[in-house]
Amino acid sequence: MMGNEQGEININSGNYNEKIGHDYVEGNHYEIKDNAIIVVNKSNNQISNWKTLGLVTVLAGISVFFLASRFFISEEYVTYKNSEYKVEHPKKWRILEEDGFPYPGIRVISPQENAEDNFQEQVKFSIEELHTPLSLIEYTEDAVIEIKSFNLIIETPKKSTLANREGRKVIYKSKDGKKSVQVWALKNKKVYIVTYTAEANKFKKFEKQAEKIIQSLSITN
Repeated sequence: MMGNEQGEININSGNYNEKIGHDYVEGNHYEIKDNAIIVVNKSNNQISNWKTLGLVTVLAGISVFFLASRFFISEEYVTYKNSEYKVEHPKKWRILEEDGFPYPGIRVISPQENAEDNFQEQVKFSIEELHTPLSLIEYTEDAVIEIKSFNLIIETPKKSTLANREGRKVIYKSKDGKKSVQVWALKNKKVYIVTYTAEANKFKKFEKQAEKIIQSLSITN
């Protein structure tokens, strides 16, 4: 231990505690040169490191904010309505009305992504009239037979809801590689059928939008 008129310095393994009066400064490094103790103060390096860390943290926070802002920006939806039902869809998706007897049908079609986009993902709404009353289970059995004749069923029918009614949902793949999810429900001898179809490699990309469109169905008649 060595002392001076200002205080004393305790030496331990090259890193020391500097005692001035009753105050300690920890973390300084001391070197002995020409019989004198030289204090190498690390505080400036520590402040610099903290400033660098703080800047990185701020920049990271800004990046997260902008990414989150883009993610949570809500897409604008509009309402389509005909004599049988109404649905909500993204404003950028277009409506194609189809003549159907005795009930009209529509396709809600996604925007073309680029010049090479040959198939626009779509949600089709249609109504089938039952000439013979069927339960949901009976209709589902017939529907599965028909779907199987032209497609490969990926997921067998499961319970679902459509227009606040109990329904069934099935997922299948067509021979040309398109993937579809179809949902149906019965009301007053009518079957309301909604089908989302997309290229297999884009199915997930538009699935949430399609699901929102499907679940927006409201039967008005």
